Amino acid sequence: MPRLFVALPVPPECADELLEFRTSVPGVRWLAPQSLHLTLRFLGRVDGADLPEIDEALHEVQHQPVTVRCLGWDVFQGRDRKPRAIVRAVETLVSLIGLQRAVEQATGPYVATGRRRFKPHVTLARINRSVRSSRLQYCLEGTGLLEPVSWVADSFSLYSSHLGRQEAGYTTEATYPLTPR
Repeated sequence: MPRLFVALPVPPECADELLEFRTSVPGVRWLAPQSLHLTLRFLGRVDGADLPEIDEALHEVQHQPVTVRCLGWDVFQGRDRKPRAIVRAVETLVSLIGLQRAVEQATGPYVATGRRRFKPHVTLARINRSVRSSRLQYCLEGTGLLEPVSWVADSFSLYSSHLGRQEAGYTTEATYPLTPR
């Protein structure tokens, strides 16, 4: 059963810009530029037999292109309150929320897990459990104020993720256009 999610891919030139402030921190694994994305809906493990229906449902999503504007960095914590990821927060625009809700509605029948609150962001790095919050904050404080990074997303994609020892690998299963109204 594949692990699936729906996301906006980050264009290569924006991915490089988002990762510009990378710093060497023991226990922090920075994602490759081609792995950066903004998740609209995590579907989890899905029966492979449902893939054609999910694809069809996503083809039905009608939405205009959306502007994505990444702001400053943040650190997401796990349930144990330890840092788990370094992210760039994304401005919550009405058009982005509209697209996320349309994707959520289209994929609702295929999600086994409960609804997750949508907090738009782009994950830049994964953090090992051994990294202390104070050390991480100290290392990242030197980045200063980050310039916003923006792009217009004219499509979204269905991805499968393959968990590995070092990092997850993502495969684009299908891409869906966002067309102006």
